[in-house]
Amino acid sequence: MELFSKRSRLRAAVAAVAGATLLVTGCGEQASEGGGGERPQIGVAEINLSLPFFVEMQEASQNIADDYGVDVAWQSVDGSIETQISTIESFIAQQKDVILIDPVNADALVDVINRATAEGIDVVTMGNKVPADENHNTLYPDYDNWVQQARILGTELGGEGKVLLLIGSVGNYVSDTRQEAFETTMAEEFPGIEIITQPTNFDSSEAGSVTQTVLTNNPDLAGIASISDGLTLAAIKVVEQQGLDIPFVSNDGDQTVYEYIDSGVILSNILTGSYRVGAWNTAAAARMALGSEFETDLFMPTYTIASEGTAAGLAEEGLELETITTAEASEIAQQYAEEFGSEKSDADMTVGSGS
Repeated sequence: MELFSKRSRLRAAVAAVAGATLLVTGCGEQASEGGGGERPQIGVAEINLSLPFFVEMQEASQNIADDYGVDVAWQSVDGSIETQISTIESFIAQQKDVILIDPVNADALVDVINRATAEGIDVVTMGNKVPADENHNTLYPDYDNWVQQARILGTELGGEGKVLLLIGSVGNYVSDTRQEAFETTMAEEFPGIEIITQPTNFDSSEAGSVTQTVLTNNPDLAGIASISDGLTLAAIKVVEQQGLDIPFVSNDGDQTVYEYIDSGVILSNILTGSYRVGAWNTAAAARMALGSEFETDLFMPTYTIASEGTAAGLAEEGLELETITTAEASEIAQQYAEEFGSEKSDADMTVGSGS
């Protein structure tokens, strides 16, 4: 009861601040800065803090937290579901206002998430759809994006050859969704392509090691699909060391791989953007801590990045794409503070169905 009271008191205080803000500005649905009292507390249970994508998420999160007047604490769970559960239990004991979770395994977290929401703590599962009772899910149009990625690589290879698919970890919703879309599309539309699927636990060094092993056992490997740029970059380094010319498709839109998009090594990449993802999730959590209400699922807009030459070549093969260049992607990725800042409305935090 006391925990519900804590949440109620905070939201009542925020409502008062928000009302005052409305009187001053005349604008609706803007985030308050938290008034002069205790700053709302957000805890983040991240898969790891070694993958560059996650490190940059944390950086953007802390930057935009200041804009909202909230405190955010990031904890790495080092790819362990047991550690993630104990981290969430610690956040519950600390009475965080909102818990952000990047699930190692969605199904395994249902019980602990239900315990958190039952105690009045908002929970956001990042890039994941977890079937708990009252959590929110921040999602991307991953299935549609990875149907397209399969078509791009399948078209480039002429529908023949072996392809390595580097995934994150089994049970992670994002990884599972991208894998299913890719494998299903290849099976239905490019049956002459053999897929070698390998987990990496979202670990760059493991991605490099797996790529090395697959290349040793399959010297005729024709293409690589990687569900995250942190894994892609490690795989590219292995391919470069062997002097091979193998096309990639990837995801995230990290600037570290832009030179490979421009050169055509990476045929296409999906821009979510590490900084955008970190800022977007933290903005949603901050707004919940400050009293905003959202639908269960929130969706982030994404973009397909390709060089003009790659897009033109695929179009000649009959695959027309709507793409942006790396220069355009760079501009979008760096504008996260404006895109998701406290001056935006709650409605700006989601694009609806996301598809």
